[in-house]
Amino acid sequence: MNSSTPLMIMMKYLFILPISILFMVLSAQAQTKSINFQLSLNGQPLEIGKNYFLPSIQDSIQIDAFKMYLSDLTFFRGNEKLGTAKKQHILLDAETPSSLKLGIPAIGGADRVRFQVGIDSVTNMAGAMG
Repeated sequence: MNSSTPLMIMMKYLFILPISILFMVLSAQAQTKSINFQLSLNGQPLEIGKNYFLPSIQDSIQIDAFKMYLSDLTFFRGNEKLGTAKKQHILLDAETPSSLKLGIPAIGGADRVRFQVGIDSVTNMAGAMG
């Protein structure tokens, strides 16, 4: 008898799933820009509750929730670091489309953004929001 729960199975394969996070920086107006995240799985837009067949495991999965934190957003022009975001941790939630669009200030002509996916263990223990 298999004692694995669906959550345990999901966690086992979470790190090998081909979930893509695409983003683009668009000029909304001279003073602000936005980063729009588009989540996809196996090249298809990620839809909560939809079944996806994964050839790598010869099985289907269903994503019922997908949330992740971004941290340490840093803005660059070329290789020059221009600054970091004031908010240290940003929650993206696939069920909340507005969370997938981040408004950011136009920082000195920044042409790229670097960020971490997730939070560090100290922040995780203390709570990302606290």
